[in-house]
Amino acid sequence: MTSFLGLALLASTQLDYPSGLINHFMSFCGTGVRNELILKGFPNAVATQTAVLQCACVMDKIRLSMSSDRFVGLTQDQQKDLSLRFAYECAGVKEPAQEVDPI
Repeated sequence: MTSFLGLALLASTQLDYPSGLINHFMSFCGTGVRNELILKGFPNAVATQTAVLQCACVMDKIRLSMSSDRFVGLTQDQQKDLSLRFAYECAGVKEPAQEVDPI
């Protein structure tokens, strides 16, 4: 079992992401997810809490998979695709098959 201190050391050494980057991601992601849930009829409080939890999970998966420099270097479309893939993982839902254009 990993201790709290062990997790704190891991976070400070291997998960070095600037606070501004995390804040920007959480704000953008949270607003988008929350608004989508509200449009689908979820109460504001439920939509907000769900968005926070979902976006935090996605951010954690991003932080564990690559450095902040690598993430920032991705195009917006690449960031979106990566975030969506992790969102499916966080929700425990199988990602839908990609449509392939016939040749």
